[in-house]
Amino acid sequence: MAALTIADIKLYLRVEHAADDALITALLSAASSYINNKTGKTLSGEANINTDAVYQLGVKLLCAHWYENRGVEIPGSLTKITHSVDAIIDHISLCGEYT
Repeated sequence: MAALTIADIKLYLRVEHAADDALITALLSAASSYINNKTGKTLSGEANINTDAVYQLGVKLLCAHWYENRGVEIPGSLTKITHSVDAIIDHISLCGEYT
């Protein structure tokens, strides 16, 4: 599996236009950094975490969450990151396949 591209994220978000390409590129970079920094993990052996299916799903979910919730925060209206993202981060943090 190859590392995620903007085309992968746009497909996941169902975005067909180029108007948000810069935003989606920034979200992809931020989501990748977020998971890497939150877990402090990489895949063990020769594998690259950026090509791991679980990691990629976490990046896609974060991108979708941030893309859909990019407005100014209003008390009581902030949408929490889904349990799925937390579960993926926990998995990467605790799983022996990652070092």
